[in-house]
Amino acid sequence: MRIGIASGEVVIGDLVLQGTVEAASALGAVPNLAARLQGMAPPNGILLSEPTRRRLGDGYVMEDVGQIALKGIRDPVQAWHVKGISEPPAESGGTPFVGREDALGLITSAWLRAGTGKLQIVHVIGQAGIGKSRLVREFCARTSDVVALRWLCSPYHGNTPLHPVPKEYLPDAGAMAAGEAQRRSLFEQISRSLTARIGRKPTVLTIEDGHWIDPTTADLLRSMRDHLNEQPLLMLVASRPGPVADRLAHNIGGTRLELGPLDKTDAEELIAATCGEAMSRSARREILGRAGGLPLFLEELTRVVAQSGSNAIPDSLQDSLQARLDALGPTKRVAQFASAIGHNFAQADLAVVSGLDGVDLENALERLVGDDILVEQGGRYAFRHVLIQDVAYHSLLRGVRRRVHGEIADHVLAGKAEMAAEHLARHLSGAERQAEAASYWREAGHRSALLWAHAEACAHYLAALRDGEKLADTRWELKVRLDLVESLRILDRYDEALAQLDHAENLASRVGHNRDWLRIHTLRGGILFALAKAELCVAANEAALGVARRMEDPEAEARALSGLGDAQLASHRLATAERTYDSCVRIAQANGLQDVVLANLSMRGHMRLYLCRLDEARQDCEEDVAMSVRVGNRRAEITARGSCLGKILLEQGQYDRADHEFSEAARLAAEIGAHRYEALNFIFRGKVALERGFRAEALALGQRGATL
Repeated sequence: MRIGIASGEVVIGDLVLQGTVEAASALGAVPNLAARLQGMAPPNGILLSEPTRRRLGDGYVMEDVGQIALKGIRDPVQAWHVKGISEPPAESGGTPFVGREDALGLITSAWLRAGTGKLQIVHVIGQAGIGKSRLVREFCARTSDVVALRWLCSPYHGNTPLHPVPKEYLPDAGAMAAGEAQRRSLFEQISRSLTARIGRKPTVLTIEDGHWIDPTTADLLRSMRDHLNEQPLLMLVASRPGPVADRLAHNIGGTRLELGPLDKTDAEELIAATCGEAMSRSARREILGRAGGLPLFLEELTRVVAQSGSNAIPDSLQDSLQARLDALGPTKRVAQFASAIGHNFAQADLAVVSGLDGVDLENALERLVGDDILVEQGGRYAFRHVLIQDVAYHSLLRGVRRRVHGEIADHVLAGKAEMAAEHLARHLSGAERQAEAASYWREAGHRSALLWAHAEACAHYLAALRDGEKLADTRWELKVRLDLVESLRILDRYDEALAQLDHAENLASRVGHNRDWLRIHTLRGGILFALAKAELCVAANEAALGVARRMEDPEAEARALSGLGDAQLASHRLATAERTYDSCVRIAQANGLQDVVLANLSMRGHMRLYLCRLDEARQDCEEDVAMSVRVGNRRAEITARGSCLGKILLEQGQYDRADHEFSEAARLAAEIGAHRYEALNFIFRGKVALERGFRAEALALGQRGATL
């Protein structure tokens, strides 16, 4: 028997030509090299390539065969003959905290300021493995009497609204399913809960891996900045550099702390603390040169060399981490299975896919924790660093990866565990069950949209379209694209929305029903209105009205008339708009469509103001205000009071009443966070003051509105 072994990346046959190449076949330069080494090996002998020898380190006795010429390979190849097993590798030690005293001092200064009752925010920015988390842990360890809270972002949950927020701060899912105003109320509730949690005790809240933050949590942090401004809270946001970190720092403010590589002295201290004095000077120099001052790379390279007893240095951090995993033996499989579950997981989840019983699994987890692959956190486990998880995951063969994801998904689908729709979709997609995954991606999009988390909803709908290609269901694709347009419109991503509408229109021309066309024209009209393309907006809303009338659906007709009235107003057809709003209100009143009446009654009054029908205009708006108050629709009340009734009263010279309506509208707008309308109503109040001759007051009110 002869054996040849070469190491490197290969392509497994079924990845490329499934059905024409055997699934076990491996393609590329590495399998070819291994075959040539096998041919040159002595009987009952093993020949290794140089990269393989480096990975094995000094765990085996090697004989240097030298550079050998191999058929089909252009350059001579260094080869090694395995002679036997050497002594077992030494254990590695712990690592000190080095080279970050200045950074620690900056955080400590911010902490002291926070202790006076003033929120402090520090953004800790640095590349993967630079030591962001270690810096935060060291600060907490050195600070006495600190209340430490930790919110962890995840690459697998970047489109799960509020994923990092602990469940204790969140209401039940049903209570969260609402719109924009309820979202704002939820943010305020979370801030109140945090305020109660803090009391007056200085607290540090760490946002780990902020570069993976979901958009809703990013918005929450901005809200928390305003609501917790007078709290003894230090917020530490640890992120990798990039646009997400930059945007987060811009939106919530704070101090930016950038971590760079360790200098030579600190790096040498870290190496010495990791391996003791056993490593040769040449190996230390090579580690220093390759690691570039990156603490994780320094530590991992040193561990690999120390554990193997070899002076051979892996070429990259990935090689180093892979070597550490390879050294685990059979336990490596457990780490690989865990990596498919996610960054953190429960032991019960791992039991589903590992095939190990309780004792064996506990022993494997104990080994992984002992070797610093995993850390245990409150009864759950997490990879010590996401880079370790990445290497473990990508070292899984495609077939095994597919099986593991499938087993996790089946476990959830059988009702044996709960999982958010987007996480289930990810596992189904990983199991290459795209048709099933697509439906769960769409469900995740719907749930995010209900939470007013439309950025996340867009990501889910796009994933649904990607996996849904396998469905070849044109009507399903049409519905998902229209769902996507709804969220893109709310996010003001109008160019993308119009492009998706063009796709949808093409699909609807083949399989569309009247209701699909109604939705297409209505969405297009709303987007064109926002883009101030008045004539195109009128045409789109007229098309929507035509479809609604063909459907003989009063609600659809009333809503189409509402959109058309807005379009006619934007194109300065005020008399025409008044007639359209009048038709809309009459149909809505006849069919009990209260929300449509609320949105359009004051608009009819607004048009009647411009047509000099002031008494009718005031009557419409007063009726709309009363109805809005009765049903608790504050947004409709703001429009009816400020944009409509106040203007009419101002024209009639009823200055006290006009100022009252504008003041109430501004107050309501501030309460729900509609700052544009708050500003607008302060400007209207300035107009009232100017009409009264109070020029200084008018200027002050106008300036306040401009500031808002």
